Amino acid sequence: MPVSKRDRVVHTSKVKKNGKSDKADQIEQIRDSVAQMRYTYVVSVSNDRNIILKSIRDELKPGKMFCSKNKVVQVSLGFTPETECAEGIHPLSALMSGQAALITSNLDATELLALLKTHEEPEFARPDGVATETIVLGEGFDALSAFHHSMETQFRKLGLPTQLYDGKVRLLANHTVCREGVPLTADQSQVLRLLKVQMAKFEIQLKAVYDKESGKVTAL
Repeated sequence: MPVSKRDRVVHTSKVKKNGKSDKADQIEQIRDSVAQMRYTYVVSVSNDRNIILKSIRDELKPGKMFCSKNKVVQVSLGFTPETECAEGIHPLSALMSGQAALITSNLDATELLALLKTHEEPEFARPDGVATETIVLGEGFDALSAFHHSMETQFRKLGLPTQLYDGKVRLLANHTVCREGVPLTADQSQVLRLLKVQMAKFEIQLKAVYDKESGKVTAL
């Protein structure tokens, strides 16, 4: 007797979330927060790290930071005077591009910037990030002396001319890891990470602010 298609076990862990419902919830949360706080900021985030973002969110309370998709934030704010969620706020939506986020707060721009500055930290550069200096490793054993011999294969795969000699990693020739001002490849960024060279920085910069009392958007 064939098995009934109706008698299927559906594992809740595999049930897909309703994407539209999630977006609607995010839009409602953003609009509620805009209504509650005096200022709404569009900011740019460089080299984001979740642990630092969590710390910033904690310090912003009762304000909030939204790292939702740009389109969701734009819909929340509105594109025109007819669709905006607060009078005069719609110009902010045009600034939601790239690595942008939205912050709602009662802190003015000077106070918010001071808070964000305390969380700036050096960070490892990611692929396509621009090298801030030229790094050249010299031929011989010194450049990679801190690494275990088991790392030799990995360095070779990353493009370094290495060889295992007497249980030590040897660089067969001078090697330029990166050049100042030139975007990094994935291999280059990985080599810099192994060398513990940080060429980037986690930072959040203010782009513009909406003041609910004046009903105006100001570039920062």
